[in-house]
Amino acid sequence: MAESRRVIHVPGDRHISHTALFLAALSPQGGELRQISPARDVQITMRFLQQLGIPMEQREGCVRILPRPSRTLQEPRDILHVRNSYPTAALGLAFLAGHAVSAVMDGNATLKERDFRDLVRALSLMGAMIIGREHNRRLPLAVQGSTLQGMVYEQLSVDAYLKSAMILAGLNAYGETRIMEHVKSWDHMERLLFSLGLPLSLQGAQMTVQPSMVPSLELDIPGDITLAAPFLVVGALQDAPPLVIEGVHFNLTRTTFLRVLKRMQVQLEMEVFEGEGPEAVGRLTVHPSSLIGVTVREKETLLLEEELPLLVYLGTRSRGLTVIEGLSRLPYPALLRLQRTVDILRDHGAWITQTAYRLVIEGPSSLSMNRAPAAYRDPFLAMLWAVVWALEGRDPREVSGQMEIEQVFPGFLETLQTIQTGGMA
Repeated sequence: MAESRRVIHVPGDRHISHTALFLAALSPQGGELRQISPARDVQITMRFLQQLGIPMEQREGCVRILPRPSRTLQEPRDILHVRNSYPTAALGLAFLAGHAVSAVMDGNATLKERDFRDLVRALSLMGAMIIGREHNRRLPLAVQGSTLQGMVYEQLSVDAYLKSAMILAGLNAYGETRIMEHVKSWDHMERLLFSLGLPLSLQGAQMTVQPSMVPSLELDIPGDITLAAPFLVVGALQDAPPLVIEGVHFNLTRTTFLRVLKRMQVQLEMEVFEGEGPEAVGRLTVHPSSLIGVTVREKETLLLEEELPLLVYLGTRSRGLTVIEGLSRLPYPALLRLQRTVDILRDHGAWITQTAYRLVIEGPSSLSMNRAPAAYRDPFLAMLWAVVWALEGRDPREVSGQMEIEQVFPGFLETLQTIQTGGMA
């Protein structure tokens, strides 16, 4: 008799959705993006582009960016408010910088604390005029776009949106733009450029972008591997039939979590489908597993920002020590999320020691939680606590942060409840 399996799908990738929207907006021919992420920050990017006169049509799961006769943008009448969407802010600054338009960008209290110094400095050297708070480092930022000149840019931080913003600016500049990364970040933008036949050369840690007219972009956006991560944790720890996640991408710069899970002895299978898109797409199957502690090196930690809370929790459920290195190089939002995770798990019985540079988690720990912990309006913390609650046999709808979860993954809690009871989603 065939083994029973539970099958789920996750929404289109948020990061690919942001990148593809800005690329399609740069094309006079527009494009069509199918299975686009329903996340709120992607909606913010769409609204941002519409305020600049980029015409688009939306129907369920699909966005069509319409052709436009001129490459000029419409000057916005109001402040471009990007709320808490860092991808919109970073890519939007580069998009504005290469067009003859004046605009003011602002965000919510959290985003106002984000440091845009490196991006502002680079775009200013390319020819844009950007003025803002604290020596042009923080929102709100006033942008006067211009004709950009290519430059050599050395990127010290691991920030895929910063790199993608520089690529976007380079496509719209005169002369070549060279970007050097010390640690390779997510490469969705590069893959999209290659798929479109645009001139991008890679030599070791350096890439060279040539100014180019972007052709029409037609794209089926694969499932978000980051949003699959909570379900992989459930599948590994729940004594239940295997859990199958269909249609996710296997971009090597985004699958660090999968590689760490395999080292922890999670029984995980990856099957790649045949296809012609820029990303490898396939199926993940996770089986109930007995986990062991591992060491997560700095380069891995820097690629695991959103999955780190899940990894800390897995450390409490594993035999032996789980060590997470490289904390001092995490950006502030990721470090704050991690610190909140550690503090809450410690308060409930986890054995975790911490320095400025690393975490050591001794497992397995016996956690005692009488009520769902605070999520601090963070969707990734809220998803972690929903997973913990589901594994404890409780109702995941009791956790805080449900609104924030819905803004990233509509239907997450319903999917979690379905697999919690052994059903098919």
